[in-house]
Amino acid sequence: VRAATGSWRTPPPPAAVMNAAITTSEVRSHEGDAQPWMMVDVARTDAEARLSAQWALKASAFRTLEQAETTRREHFSGWSAAQASTLAALQKQAAKGRGEQADCLSFLQQRAAADLAYAASFSKHRLGGKKVSELADLRAAALPGGAGSGCAPLCDAGGCSELAAVMSVLGCMLHHAAEKLTRFGESGGLAKELSASLEAYGAASDAACKAFNSDVVEAAARLDAACADAFAAHRTAWHQAQQNASAAAAGADGGKDLWLTEFHYRAAVAAFSRRLWAAARGVRQ
Repeated sequence: VRAATGSWRTPPPPAAVMNAAITTSEVRSHEGDAQPWMMVDVARTDAEARLSAQWALKASAFRTLEQAETTRREHFSGWSAAQASTLAALQKQAAKGRGEQADCLSFLQQRAAADLAYAASFSKHRLGGKKVSELADLRAAALPGGAGSGCAPLCDAGGCSELAAVMSVLGCMLHHAAEKLTRFGESGGLAKELSASLEAYGAASDAACKAFNSDVVEAAARLDAACADAFAAHRTAWHQAQQNASAAAAGADGGKDLWLTEFHYRAAVAAFSRRLWAAARGVRQ
C-alpha cells in the first residue's frame, strides 16, 4: 500500500491470516517511476482452503436455487394469467348457456300464452253464418240432412252440398287445431322440463366454476405464496450464515437452520408442482 507520503507500508493482516505464511515479491511499476510495486501473497492453511471451498460451494448452490425460484415465479406468472383467462371463459360460457336456456323458456311461455289466446278466439269466428264448433263434425258433410241427423239439410242446387262439406272440413280442422293448442298451452310439460333443465345447468356450471377457482386458481396461488415465503426465509438464513461464518463452519445452529430452510422450501415447491400437475390432469379429463 502506498501512502500519501510516497513511502510503502503494509496494513496489519486480518485475524484469519495472522498465522498464515506471508510472502512478498516486487513487480516493476508501469507508472513511469523507478519504484517497484510490492506484491503480498498470503498462503492459506488447509483448513482455511477447505472452509473457503465449502462456502464457495454453498454460494453456488444458493445462486442456483435462487435462479430456480426466479424461473418458477416467472413460469407461474404466465400460468396464473392463463388460468384466470380460462376461468373467465368458463364463466362467460356458463352465463351464455343460462341466457340461451332462459330465452328458450321465455319464448315457450309466451308461445303457450299466444296459443291459448289464439285457440280461444276460434269460438268467436263464424263460417257461413255458423260457429266453428257447429261445423266441427266431418260426418255432417257426408250425411243427408234430416230431423235425426242434428244438422241442417244440404241443398243440391248451386253446389250448396259441396260448400257445406267444405265448411265442415274447415270447421273440423280449426276445431281440432284449437283443441291441440289448448292442451299444449295448459299442460306446460315442456316448459317445466326446460325450467328444470335450466336450474340443473345453472347449478352444474356454478359448481364447475367454483371448483376450478378454488381447486386450481386459489390453491395454486396459496402454494405459490408458500414457496415465496419459504425461499425468503431461506435467503434470510443464508445471509445470517454468511455474517456468522465461523458458527456455521463449526456446525452451530446457523448451519442447521440453513439446511432446514432449504428443506422447507423444496417441500413447498414439491407441493406446488403436485398441484399444477393435478390441475393439468383435470383440464385434460
